[in-house]
Amino acid sequence: MKNRKFVAPPFLRRGDKVCLVAPAGALHDPAVIDRAVALLNSYGLQPHVAPQAYENLGSLAGTDEERLQALQIALDDPQCRMIWALRGGYGSIRIAGRLDWTGFKKNPKWLAGFSDITVFHTLLHRIGFQSLHAWMPVNLNDEQPSRVRNHFFDLLFGKKPPVEFPHDSMNLHSREIQGILTGGNLATLASMCGSGFDFDGKILFLEDVGEHLYAVDRLFRMLDSAGALKNLAGLLVGKFTDIRHDDPPFPFTVKQIVRQLTAGRNYPVFFNFPAGHVPENYPLILGAEHRISRNEGGWRLTMKQ
Repeated sequence: MKNRKFVAPPFLRRGDKVCLVAPAGALHDPAVIDRAVALLNSYGLQPHVAPQAYENLGSLAGTDEERLQALQIALDDPQCRMIWALRGGYGSIRIAGRLDWTGFKKNPKWLAGFSDITVFHTLLHRIGFQSLHAWMPVNLNDEQPSRVRNHFFDLLFGKKPPVEFPHDSMNLHSREIQGILTGGNLATLASMCGSGFDFDGKILFLEDVGEHLYAVDRLFRMLDSAGALKNLAGLLVGKFTDIRHDDPPFPFTVKQIVRQLTAGRNYPVFFNFPAGHVPENYPLILGAEHRISRNEGGWRLTMKQ
């Protein structure tokens, strides 16, 4: 559905309630929550921490029931204006199919996070709502540039600053394009291949971390086999970090893998977009119309006003 319009939840205002939930991996350092609360307070927002956020069951932030209930309460809360995932990790897919979106549809709110939280972005995309692919409280540290932090709150409060990124010699079919932005974490999206995608005519953003090169090749081919790479408006490749190398090595780089799969396609491919598992992880409103245009020495991603 190329021309489908996605609903944007209301942008935030001072005094709004923000729900902090851990729907996937466990937080073993409560200071992460303390830093998030302090940051939200500094912007005049009212943080509410789900009690479940302090739970852990091995690598998970509590049992499936605890995580499901905490997220469902936030989705249903008419006073909550944003749900901010405290971290990713793994676990979202275990509860995704049991969520009830009825209350959310009556009172839409921003859902923010990335990595494993791509599961929820994808579900929101399917029911026609925008969401915020963004760094999480677990990423709050001295390495994070202040401009990235400011960009996050600019978006939440309704501003639409562009993101500049450099030209890359491996870009393919470079030209200006426009389309609805979608995507997220490659491995997470690939795990949802069986339920289908609606990427036709859209700009697909992808990033990942900690994968073997051969696994990156496999994951891209899974998306391609599912038809996800067939009719894009464009492919925006973010950061692929902490890639694992084997002995003997897999013979292709991430960029070569992508070019092999897209060389016969007509749409442009842009590399080195500043988002992913890196300190310079610019937030993106998925489901919103964006334009990629030229600027001096590179490119600019701009959300439609």
